[in-house]
Amino acid sequence: MLAFSLADAQSYRFWANLAEPIPTPAPFAPEEHTFFDDLQIAVSREMTDDGVGMFLALKGGNNAESHNHNDVGQFILFDRGCPIIMDAGVEQYCRDTFSSKRYTLWAMRGNYHNIANINDIEQQPGGQYRAQVLSYNGETGALTLELKMAGELLRTLIVNKWSELLLLGTIILLHAALTLLI
Repeated sequence: MLAFSLADAQSYRFWANLAEPIPTPAPFAPEEHTFFDDLQIAVSREMTDDGVGMFLALKGGNNAESHNHNDVGQFILFDRGCPIIMDAGVEQYCRDTFSSKRYTLWAMRGNYHNIANINDIEQQPGGQYRAQVLSYNGETGALTLELKMAGELLRTLIVNKWSELLLLGTIILLHAALTLLI
């Protein structure tokens, strides 16, 4: 009678797995529109024949969230893989990043992110500074984004189609360019 140990069985399974063919993964097919309600993040892709249309990601939430940068309402926009509107990101974390000096660092302040700075009000830490996606249509990507600062409604942004996003991006870029020239 042959006796097999657990080690023999595990060894057999190891070698049997190596002999099995590796399945071909299905091609990546991103959803056209996705909304993560708990995170208040909306993502939309323009589905083109070549697969490289426009891409938009919007961040809602509030400034009391962990690892916050006082940047609610920020977004990025790409067209055919090229950045149209981007966020600078964050510098290397340091001791001050997690201290009372956190919001003196440029990367942790809203003025250094691509957000709306309305009426010269810079976003501050706290849950009363928020951007919330009020409605989102998963079929069309249409959304309504409300921006509040200290409980006061400042702006409501409604986007119904991709051409509106291009117009919005153009307006923001022109405003930034004019601000630099003045």
